[in-house]
Amino acid sequence: MPLVNNYGVWTDEFKALGLEHTLERSWPDASCFFGEGKPVRLGRGYGRVSRRKLREHLVAMCAEAGVAFLAAEVDSLQLQ
Repeated sequence: MPLVNNYGVWTDEFKALGLEHTLERSWPDASCFFGEGKPVRLGRGYGRVSRRKLREHLVAMCAEAGVAFLAAEVDSLQLQ
């Protein structure tokens, strides 16, 4: 089974951006684990981003702004 990247964010930051509805799951108090010790609570909400929901939201924003997507491919790259 291939590994699929998950993207996590602080829920307060995503809410401030108006993107809270694109979270797949959220936890009200994130915790960190260091070795065998007890979890350290951070007192901050954490959420896992739904790639599908975020993509749909961003594509809709682009459509509303009149952005057109063209099928193309990069044929060269010039670094400066």
